[in-house]
Amino acid sequence: MKSDYKALILGNGQLSWMLQMQARRLGLNTLGIDQPLKKNLKADIITFESEFYSASELEKKIQEQSQVFPSLECMGLLQDRKYQKASLVEAGLPTSPFWLIDNTEDLSLLFKQIGAFVAKKRTGGYDGFGTFIINSKLDLKKFSQNYHSQLKDFIFEKKIKFQQERALQVARSFAGDIQFFPMVETVQQDNKCFYVTGPLKTPEKLKKQIYQWLNSIDYVGVMGIEFFYSQNNYLINEIAPRVHNTGHHTLDSCNVDQFTMHWLCLLSKKLPQVELHTSQFLMLNLIGKSEKSVQFPSYFDGSLYWYQKSNRKGRKLGHINWLGKNKKALVTRALKYLKAWKL
Repeated sequence: MKSDYKALILGNGQLSWMLQMQARRLGLNTLGIDQPLKKNLKADIITFESEFYSASELEKKIQEQSQVFPSLECMGLLQDRKYQKASLVEAGLPTSPFWLIDNTEDLSLLFKQIGAFVAKKRTGGYDGFGTFIINSKLDLKKFSQNYHSQLKDFIFEKKIKFQQERALQVARSFAGDIQFFPMVETVQQDNKCFYVTGPLKTPEKLKKQIYQWLNSIDYVGVMGIEFFYSQNNYLINEIAPRVHNTGHHTLDSCNVDQFTMHWLCLLSKKLPQVELHTSQFLMLNLIGKSEKSVQFPSYFDGSLYWYQKSNRKGRKLGHINWLGKNKKALVTRALKYLKAWKL
Protein backbone atom coordinates (compact mmCIF):
# COMPACT_ATOMS: atom_id res chain seq x y z
CA MET A 1 0.00 0.00 0.00
CA LYS A 2 1.26 3.51 -0.78
CA SER A 3 2.76 5.26 2.24
CA ASP A 4 1.03 8.51 1.24
CA TYR A 5 -2.40 6.86 1.05
CA LYS A 6 -4.53 9.28 3.09
CA ALA A 7 -7.48 8.15 5.19
CA LEU A 8 -9.82 10.64 6.86
CA ILE A 9 -12.05 9.83 9.83
CA LEU A 10 -15.05 12.08 10.44
CA GLY A 11 -14.97 12.38 14.21
CA ASN A 12 -12.06 12.70 16.62
CA GLY A 13 -13.02 10.88 19.82
CA GLN A 14 -11.97 7.53 21.23
CA LEU A 15 -13.37 5.50 18.33
CA SER A 16 -11.36 7.63 15.93
CA TRP A 17 -8.25 7.20 18.09
CA MET A 18 -8.55 3.41 17.96
CA LEU A 19 -9.33 3.45 14.24
CA GLN A 20 -6.19 5.54 13.68
CA MET A 21 -4.10 3.26 15.88
CA GLN A 22 -5.01 0.20 13.83
CA ALA A 23 -4.87 2.04 10.48
CA ARG A 24 -1.23 2.93 11.05
CA ARG A 25 -0.45 -0.78 11.45
CA LEU A 26 -1.93 -1.29 7.99
CA GLY A 27 0.24 1.46 6.53
CA LEU A 28 -2.45 4.11 6.25
CA ASN A 29 -1.77 7.78 6.89
CA THR A 30 -4.80 8.78 8.97
CA LEU A 31 -6.35 11.94 10.36
CA GLY A 32 -9.43 12.40 12.53
CA ILE A 33 -11.36 15.65 12.23
CA ASP A 34 -14.28 16.98 14.22
CA GLN A 35 -17.35 19.03 13.40
CA PRO A 36 -18.06 21.51 11.95
CA LEU A 37 -16.76 20.82 8.47
CA LYS A 38 -15.91 24.14 6.85
CA LYS A 39 -13.80 23.04 3.89
CA ASN A 40 -14.02 20.47 1.12
CA LEU A 41 -12.62 17.09 2.17
CA LYS A 42 -9.62 15.68 0.31
CA ALA A 43 -8.61 12.09 1.02
CA ASP A 44 -8.24 8.72 -0.69
CA ILE A 45 -10.51 7.08 1.93
CA ILE A 46 -13.15 8.68 4.15
CA THR A 47 -14.94 6.86 6.95
CA PHE A 48 -16.90 7.69 10.10
CA GLU A 49 -16.51 7.65 13.86
CA SER A 50 -19.95 9.21 14.20
CA GLU A 51 -23.19 8.96 12.24
CA PHE A 52 -24.09 12.57 13.10
CA TYR A 53 -22.57 14.08 9.96
CA SER A 54 -25.36 14.88 7.54
CA ALA A 55 -24.99 12.71 4.44
CA SER A 56 -26.64 15.36 2.24
CA GLU A 57 -24.23 18.05 3.49
CA LEU A 58 -21.22 15.77 3.03
CA GLU A 59 -22.19 15.18 -0.58
CA LYS A 60 -21.34 18.82 -1.28
CA LYS A 61 -17.92 18.63 0.40
CA ILE A 62 -16.44 15.27 -0.66
CA GLN A 63 -14.48 14.91 -3.89
CA GLU A 64 -15.70 12.33 -6.39
CA GLN A 65 -12.45 10.34 -6.33
CA SER A 66 -12.64 9.75 -2.55
CA GLN A 67 -13.78 6.28 -1.49
CA VAL A 68 -16.38 6.77 1.26
CA PHE A 69 -17.43 3.89 3.46
CA PRO A 70 -20.08 3.24 4.51
CA SER A 71 -21.45 5.05 1.46
CA LEU A 72 -23.29 8.34 1.87
CA GLU A 73 -26.41 6.55 0.65
CA CYS A 74 -26.08 4.05 3.52
CA MET A 75 -25.34 6.80 6.04
CA GLY A 76 -28.37 8.74 4.90
CA LEU A 77 -30.50 5.65 5.38
CA LEU A 78 -29.13 4.64 8.79
CA GLN A 79 -28.49 7.97 10.51
CA ASP A 80 -32.22 8.76 10.55
CA ARG A 81 -34.19 6.34 12.74
CA LYS A 82 -37.29 6.80 10.56
CA TYR A 83 -35.57 5.36 7.50
CA GLN A 84 -33.45 2.94 9.54
CA LYS A 85 -36.53 1.33 11.09
CA ALA A 86 -38.40 1.25 7.78
CA SER A 87 -35.44 -0.54 6.19
CA LEU A 88 -35.36 -3.15 8.97
CA VAL A 89 -39.11 -3.76 8.69
CA GLU A 90 -38.92 -4.06 4.90
CA ALA A 91 -36.13 -6.65 5.25
CA GLY A 92 -38.18 -8.68 7.73
CA LEU A 93 -35.71 -8.15 10.57
CA PRO A 94 -37.19 -8.30 14.08
CA THR A 95 -37.63 -4.82 15.58
CA SER A 96 -40.15 -3.10 17.82
CA PRO A 97 -43.27 -1.47 16.29
CA PHE A 98 -42.94 2.27 15.69
CA TRP A 99 -45.12 5.24 14.80
CA LEU A 100 -44.61 8.66 13.21
CA ILE A 101 -46.78 11.32 14.84
CA ASP A 102 -46.99 15.06 14.21
CA ASN A 103 -49.61 16.28 16.71
CA THR A 104 -50.28 15.96 20.45
CA GLU A 105 -53.80 14.59 19.96
CA ASP A 106 -52.52 11.54 18.11
CA LEU A 107 -49.76 11.17 20.69
CA SER A 108 -52.37 11.00 23.48
CA LEU A 109 -54.34 8.48 21.44
CA LEU A 110 -51.20 6.33 21.04
CA PHE A 111 -50.72 6.30 24.82
CA LYS A 112 -54.33 5.20 25.32
CA GLN A 113 -53.93 2.40 22.77
CA ILE A 114 -50.52 0.90 23.68
CA GLY A 115 -49.65 2.31 27.11
CA ALA A 116 -46.02 3.17 27.86
CA PHE A 117 -43.91 4.14 24.87
CA VAL A 118 -40.46 5.56 24.05
CA ALA A 119 -39.83 8.75 22.07
CA LYS A 120 -36.50 8.74 20.20
CA LYS A 121 -34.97 11.62 18.27
CA ARG A 122 -34.70 10.58 14.63
CA THR A 123 -31.15 11.91 14.43
CA GLY A 124 -28.39 12.72 16.90
CA GLY A 125 -29.41 10.58 19.87
CA TYR A 126 -26.88 8.50 21.84
CA ASP A 127 -26.33 7.11 25.37
CA GLY A 128 -29.86 8.05 26.39
CA PHE A 129 -29.68 11.60 25.02
CA GLY A 130 -32.64 12.29 22.77
CA THR A 131 -34.61 9.40 24.27
CA PHE A 132 -37.67 9.91 26.49
CA ILE A 133 -39.63 7.16 28.22
CA ILE A 134 -43.34 7.93 28.59
CA ASN A 135 -44.66 5.78 31.44
CA SER A 136 -47.51 7.93 32.73
CA LYS A 137 -49.99 10.66 31.83
CA LEU A 138 -47.71 13.11 33.64
CA ASP A 139 -44.74 12.04 31.48
CA LEU A 140 -46.94 12.46 28.40
CA LYS A 141 -48.05 15.94 29.47
CA LYS A 142 -44.47 17.12 30.11
CA PHE A 143 -43.18 15.70 26.84
CA SER A 144 -46.07 17.18 24.84
CA GLN A 145 -45.52 20.61 26.40
CA ASN A 146 -41.78 20.59 25.72
CA TYR A 147 -41.79 19.07 22.22
CA HIS A 148 -45.22 19.78 20.71
CA SER A 149 -43.67 21.69 17.81
CA GLN A 150 -40.92 19.08 17.24
CA LEU A 151 -42.89 15.83 17.10
CA LYS A 152 -41.87 15.23 13.47
CA ASP A 153 -38.27 14.94 14.72
CA PHE A 154 -39.11 11.77 16.70
CA ILE A 155 -40.14 8.20 16.17
CA PHE A 156 -42.33 6.56 18.81
CA GLU A 157 -41.85 2.93 19.83
CA LYS A 158 -43.76 0.66 22.14
CA LYS A 159 -41.83 0.22 25.41
CA ILE A 160 -40.39 -3.29 25.32
CA LYS A 161 -40.02 -5.60 28.31
CA PHE A 162 -36.83 -7.62 28.02
CA GLN A 163 -34.54 -9.92 29.98
CA GLN A 164 -31.23 -8.66 28.63
CA GLU A 165 -29.69 -6.18 26.27
CA ARG A 166 -27.31 -7.73 23.77
CA ALA A 167 -25.11 -6.44 20.97
CA LEU A 168 -23.34 -7.69 17.88
CA GLN A 169 -20.68 -6.38 15.52
CA VAL A 170 -20.80 -7.47 11.90
CA ALA A 171 -18.43 -6.58 9.05
CA ARG A 172 -19.04 -6.54 5.29
CA SER A 173 -16.34 -5.97 2.66
CA PHE A 174 -16.84 -4.01 -0.55
CA ALA A 175 -16.95 -7.38 -2.36
CA GLY A 176 -19.77 -8.68 -0.14
CA ASP A 177 -17.80 -10.93 2.24
CA ILE A 178 -19.44 -10.87 5.69
CA GLN A 179 -17.99 -11.80 9.09
CA PHE A 180 -19.70 -11.80 12.48
CA PHE A 181 -18.01 -11.02 15.79
CA PRO A 182 -19.32 -12.77 18.93
CA MET A 183 -22.66 -11.69 20.38
CA VAL A 184 -22.31 -10.03 23.82
CA GLU A 185 -24.53 -9.23 26.76
CA THR A 186 -24.45 -5.54 27.66
CA VAL A 187 -25.10 -4.19 31.16
CA GLN A 188 -26.23 -0.56 31.31
CA GLN A 189 -25.78 2.03 34.04
CA ASP A 190 -27.21 5.56 33.80
CA ASN A 191 -28.15 4.98 30.13
CA LYS A 192 -24.56 4.07 29.24
CA CYS A 193 -22.88 0.78 28.56
CA PHE A 194 -21.24 -0.23 31.87
CA TYR A 195 -19.73 -3.56 30.86
CA VAL A 196 -20.14 -6.35 28.30
CA THR A 197 -19.55 -10.08 28.62
CA GLY A 198 -19.40 -12.88 26.09
CA PRO A 199 -19.33 -14.79 23.93
CA LEU A 200 -22.96 -15.61 23.24
CA LYS A 201 -24.12 -17.59 20.24
CA THR A 202 -25.89 -15.70 17.48
CA PRO A 203 -28.90 -17.63 16.08
CA GLU A 204 -28.30 -18.78 12.49
CA LYS A 205 -31.67 -17.44 11.35
CA LEU A 206 -30.81 -13.98 12.68
CA LYS A 207 -27.37 -14.09 11.03
CA LYS A 208 -28.98 -15.02 7.71
CA GLN A 209 -31.45 -12.13 7.94
CA ILE A 210 -28.68 -9.63 8.77
CA TYR A 211 -26.53 -11.07 5.97
CA GLN A 212 -29.28 -10.54 3.40
CA TRP A 213 -30.08 -7.04 4.66
CA LEU A 214 -26.45 -5.87 4.56
CA ASN A 215 -26.17 -7.09 0.98
CA SER A 216 -29.44 -5.39 0.01
CA ILE A 217 -28.21 -1.97 1.20
CA ASP A 218 -24.61 -2.61 0.00
CA TYR A 219 -23.17 -1.73 3.39
CA VAL A 220 -19.36 -1.59 3.66
CA GLY A 221 -17.60 -1.53 7.04
CA VAL A 222 -18.24 -2.66 10.60
CA MET A 223 -21.72 -2.13 12.05
CA GLY A 224 -22.90 -2.30 15.66
CA ILE A 225 -26.36 -3.76 16.28
CA GLU A 226 -28.09 -3.52 19.68
CA PHE A 227 -30.87 -5.93 20.68
CA PHE A 228 -33.53 -6.45 23.29
CA TYR A 229 -33.50 -10.14 24.24
CA SER A 230 -36.22 -12.16 25.95
CA GLN A 231 -36.95 -15.91 25.92
CA ASN A 232 -34.87 -16.67 22.83
CA ASN A 233 -36.41 -13.77 20.91
CA TYR A 234 -34.43 -10.82 19.57
CA LEU A 235 -35.68 -7.33 18.69
CA ILE A 236 -33.27 -4.86 17.10
CA ASN A 237 -33.21 -1.72 19.22
CA GLU A 238 -30.70 0.42 17.32
CA ILE A 239 -28.13 0.32 14.52
CA ALA A 240 -24.77 2.13 14.58
CA PRO A 241 -23.15 2.36 11.11
CA ARG A 242 -19.61 2.30 12.54
CA VAL A 243 -17.40 0.54 15.06
CA HIS A 244 -19.11 0.37 18.44
CA ASN A 245 -18.34 0.58 22.16
CA THR A 246 -19.69 -2.93 22.77
CA GLY A 247 -17.04 -4.31 20.41
CA HIS A 248 -13.97 -2.97 22.26
CA HIS A 249 -13.33 -6.42 23.72
CA THR A 250 -12.16 -7.54 20.25
CA LEU A 251 -8.86 -5.70 20.81
CA ASP A 252 -7.92 -8.63 23.07
CA SER A 253 -10.52 -11.37 22.67
CA CYS A 254 -10.26 -12.04 18.93
CA ASN A 255 -7.64 -12.67 16.26
CA VAL A 256 -8.78 -9.49 14.49
CA ASP A 257 -10.29 -6.46 16.22
CA GLN A 258 -13.27 -4.45 14.98
CA PHE A 259 -11.10 -1.42 14.08
CA THR A 260 -8.71 -3.36 11.86
CA MET A 261 -11.66 -5.21 10.34
CA HIS A 262 -13.35 -1.92 9.51
CA TRP A 263 -10.40 -0.85 7.33
CA LEU A 264 -10.12 -4.30 5.77
CA CYS A 265 -13.74 -4.01 4.64
CA LEU A 266 -12.58 -1.47 2.06
CA LEU A 267 -9.06 -2.80 1.47
CA SER A 268 -9.73 -6.55 1.11
CA LYS A 269 -12.29 -8.54 -0.87
CA LYS A 270 -12.02 -11.45 1.56
CA LEU A 271 -12.17 -10.73 5.28
CA PRO A 272 -10.32 -12.79 7.91
CA GLN A 273 -12.55 -15.25 9.74
CA VAL A 274 -13.14 -14.14 13.32
CA GLU A 275 -11.63 -16.50 15.90
CA LEU A 276 -11.77 -16.18 19.68
CA HIS A 277 -8.59 -16.26 21.78
CA THR A 278 -10.50 -17.08 24.97
CA SER A 279 -13.53 -18.91 26.34
CA GLN A 280 -14.89 -15.83 28.17
CA PHE A 281 -14.20 -12.09 28.07
CA LEU A 282 -15.36 -8.90 29.77
CA MET A 283 -15.01 -5.25 28.73
CA LEU A 284 -15.55 -2.58 31.41
CA ASN A 285 -16.05 1.11 30.56
CA LEU A 286 -14.37 3.62 32.88
CA ILE A 287 -16.92 6.41 33.24
CA GLY A 288 -16.20 9.73 34.95
CA LYS A 289 -18.03 10.59 38.16
CA SER A 290 -16.60 14.07 38.84
CA GLU A 291 -14.38 16.81 37.42
CA LYS A 292 -11.48 15.95 39.72
CA SER A 293 -8.23 14.51 38.39
CA VAL A 294 -8.46 10.74 38.01
CA GLN A 295 -6.44 8.79 40.55
CA PHE A 296 -5.17 5.57 39.03
CA PRO A 297 -4.99 2.40 41.13
CA SER A 298 -1.70 1.40 42.73
CA TYR A 299 -1.75 -1.78 40.60
CA PHE A 300 -3.00 -2.65 37.13
CA ASP A 301 -5.30 -5.49 36.14
CA GLY A 302 -6.54 -6.43 32.68
CA SER A 303 -5.69 -4.56 29.46
CA LEU A 304 -6.24 -0.81 29.89
CA TYR A 305 -7.08 1.55 27.01
CA TRP A 306 -6.96 5.13 28.31
CA TYR A 307 -8.45 7.87 26.11
CA GLN A 308 -6.42 10.80 27.50
CA LYS A 309 -9.55 12.81 28.31
CA SER A 310 -10.18 15.24 31.16
CA ASN A 311 -12.56 13.90 33.77
CA ARG A 312 -16.25 14.77 33.62
CA LYS A 313 -19.34 13.13 35.03
CA GLY A 314 -20.72 10.64 32.52
CA ARG A 315 -17.72 10.81 30.15
CA LYS A 316 -16.16 7.56 28.90
CA LEU A 317 -12.52 7.90 29.93
CA GLY A 318 -11.24 4.49 28.92
CA HIS A 319 -11.98 0.79 29.00
CA ILE A 320 -10.41 -2.39 30.34
CA ASN A 321 -10.53 -5.88 28.80
CA TRP A 322 -10.23 -9.12 30.72
CA LEU A 323 -9.97 -12.67 29.36
CA GLY A 324 -10.74 -15.80 31.34
CA LYS A 325 -12.65 -19.03 31.65
CA ASN A 326 -15.55 -18.07 33.93
CA LYS A 327 -18.00 -15.20 33.42
CA LYS A 328 -18.93 -14.83 37.08
CA ALA A 329 -15.26 -14.69 38.11
CA LEU A 330 -14.55 -12.01 35.49
CA VAL A 331 -17.48 -9.85 36.66
CA THR A 332 -16.38 -10.17 40.30
CA ARG A 333 -12.79 -9.30 39.36
CA ALA A 334 -13.78 -6.28 37.25
CA LEU A 335 -16.17 -4.77 39.81
CA LYS A 336 -13.62 -5.26 42.60
CA TYR A 337 -10.90 -3.58 40.52
CA LEU A 338 -13.21 -0.68 39.65
CA LYS A 339 -13.32 0.25 43.36
CA ALA A 340 -9.57 0.91 43.22
CA TRP A 341 -10.13 3.78 40.76
CA LYS A 342 -10.96 7.34 41.82
CA LEU A 343 -12.98 8.59 38.84
